[in-house]
Amino acid sequence: MFCVLFYYGSTLNAETVVSLDRTADKDKNIKFSDEIPPAWYLVFMADGGSITGHAYVTWGMENPDKMRSEQYCFGLYAKGNDTKQILFGRVDGEFRDGDCWSILNTTHRLIVKVDEMVYIEAKKVYDRWHLQEKNGALKYELRNKDCVTFLIEVANATGLKTPARGFAFPQDYIETLINVNPE
Repeated sequence: MFCVLFYYGSTLNAETVVSLDRTADKDKNIKFSDEIPPAWYLVFMADGGSITGHAYVTWGMENPDKMRSEQYCFGLYAKGNDTKQILFGRVDGEFRDGDCWSILNTTHRLIVKVDEMVYIEAKKVYDRWHLQEKNGALKYELRNKDCVTFLIEVANATGLKTPARGFAFPQDYIETLINVNPE
């Protein structure tokens, strides 16, 4: 499998390719046929266009049987408008989708091509967090359980090296994530 990195922002090259293979049968001989196999992707993104920035993850699959691509995008947000509580306390968290689609808002992207098993493992991370949300137990706490924390846990599920977070904004974290996962 290949991990393709695209970065839009500061100093990285526009395109870098990194190898990532987490398949159980990676050493088996693959026989090619007229069938086009599906392809699975995870895209780690940041919107650096605001004061704090925001991180989100897209799950994408090229489905040759249906002759279309399918995408699901999620970002973790704090509920409510109490800025002081959001910045310095704990509030309810919620996942939102649909606001991740505008590539114009994305300042940093790491596109990772994975196999089906890695895709499923990464989806289990979302499922676990989403279940907490459905049960009213998902708490958003800046730097401890926020959009970047969610992104890091999904990146861990893919086998990517994940650097220590420190005080990084989402876009800075993704830039570092790209740098620690070279070709």
